[in-house]
Formats: sequence, structure tokens, C-alpha cells
Amino acid sequence: MFSYTINPIGVIRSGLVCREAAPHQGFEGAPDAWIEMDSTVTEGLEGIAAGDEIILITWLHQADRDLLKVHPRRDPNRPLTGVFATRSPHRPNPLGLHRVRVLEIAGNRLKVGPLEAIDGTPIVDIKPVLPQSKDFAFGCPIGNLAQEMGDLSPAFREKLRQGLDSMVDLYAEVLAEAQEAGDLSKGLDVREAAYFLVYSWHGALMHMKAVKGPAPLENHLKSIFDYVLTPHVRGGHAS
Repeated sequence: MFSYTINPIGVIRSGLVCREAAPHQGFEGAPDAWIEMDSTVTEGLEGIAAGDEIILITWLHQADRDLLKVHPRRDPNRPLTGVFATRSPHRPNPLGLHRVRVLEIAGNRLKVGPLEAIDGTPIVDIKPVLPQSKDFAFGCPIGNLAQEMGDLSPAFREKLRQGLDSMVDLYAEVLAEAQEAGDLSKGLDVREAAYFLVYSWHGALMHMKAVKGPAPLENHLKSIFDYVLTPHVRGGHAS
């Protein structure tokens, strides 16, 4: 195979200094951080303004590049899964994708958040978030959750993350019981489904704000459950 060289264009400066302290995703209580860009590429920042959403592409320099299977979300109770089917940092080419909001620009430095990457992580590229490619959940961008959590204090964000994780645990137990009873197929990853369900509550609520006229909350929540569970109900096929 051919080999290629990637030269970092910047580095992350964050209060997160070790992987163990970093959340899995930015919206799980990650702090704001500064991006220090190399002076040779500062001109490339023209057009970016405070309030913009951008995608940081990082080189996860502490990743294990020899791993091809991992336990998703570092949970030993979950089966080993190929790294290309996960968001694990461990992979042959450890590129990280981070959707963040620009909070401040000072010369060649950008304050962004929330960002889960640790201090010293190299930046290899920056791209804008295009409206037509936003992450939507049932008509509502999930990114709004990250944006709104970014406005909260770090202490409150952590409490909120812990509360949401507790809800994930509860949903996973309920789904596992349904799976054992034969109401859900064995192919459903109950932990992943529970995680998606919990973090989609916000999507349903935001969608209610956006639609015109009465829109019962249960209809939007039902769409979430249908989307996640329908293929798996009573032994249906696994997605």
C-alpha cells in the first residue's frame, strides 16, 4: 500500500489531560477548549466566526493502532466489536471527528466546545458543518443538545451527564428483560439502543417546539421507539 504524511495544523489545549478523565462524546459533559493553530495556516481561518459549528479532525495520538476489535464504550460487558463499527479511538488510522461550536476567536486561537479530546491532541483539519448534512433525529438536530449543554456550567453538565447515564442503565435493563422474554430479537444491542433512546428525548422535545399546532409528545417519542425497536420486535431482523 501507499504511505502518506499528515502534518498537524494545530493542537488542542484543554483541561482534560488523560484519556481516563475524558468523556466518550463531547455532549457527555466535555469542557470547552482552545485550539492553537500553526501560524502558517492562520489565513485559512478566514470565514469562521464565533457561533459557527465546525468539525475538528484530530489525530488521536495515544490510540492503539494495532487493535481491530474493542468493547464499545469501554464496557467489558459488551461483546467485542470491529473498530470500524465503533467510535473507538483505537484503530489503524486514529482520526477523531468532533463537532463543536466556536465560542471565541483570538488571532490564531479558537475557543470551542464542548470537546472531549485531551490536551495535546493534534489537529489535522477543520471543516464547516453544512446545513444539509447535520445530524438529525426525527426532524431535529441532535447537535442542539451539545450546543445547549455547552452553555451550562461544567458542574451542572457533569450532573446532567450522570443523570442521563443512569437513565441509559435503566432502559438497558428493561430492554434486556424484553429480549430475554422473546419480545425483542437477540440481535439488538440493548445498551446501544438504550443510549440512543435516552439521548433522543431531547430531539423529540425540540421537534415539538418547531412544529406548528398541537403535536402530542407521545407521538414523537413513539417515533423514536419505532425507529430503534421495530426491526427487532419479536425476533425481527437485526439492523
